[in-house]
Amino acid sequence: MNKIAFVGRKRLGILLKSFGIDMYYAENSTELASKLKEILKSGDYAIILTEEIYVDVVKDIVSKKTAPLPTIMMLPTIEKSGETVKMIGEVVEKAVGINILGKTVGGK
Repeated sequence: MNKIAFVGRKRLGILLKSFGIDMYYAENSTELASKLKEILKSGDYAIILTEEIYVDVVKDIVSKKTAPLPTIMMLPTIEKSGETVKMIGEVVEKAVGINILGKTVGGK
């Protein structure tokens, strides 16, 4: 479990592949959910990268995940800016009970 995977659209994946990151292409939310579940089940990866446009799928999968690894991280995209910061804030607030962003997370 020391590898890094990227799940998402091909245009970003090609760049990340040049850094030795394993690629799993997904062009829509359904494909992404399927690929993420497959990767999580394999146990081969410590870090999984995906695109911020898939934030809803990632939130759903992370909420059901019980093990700390692999870590799922979202890369910001032009289409959906700011969702990654909100999600990190929610996770930290849930873990330590403190809102690190200094404002209400998730509109609460």
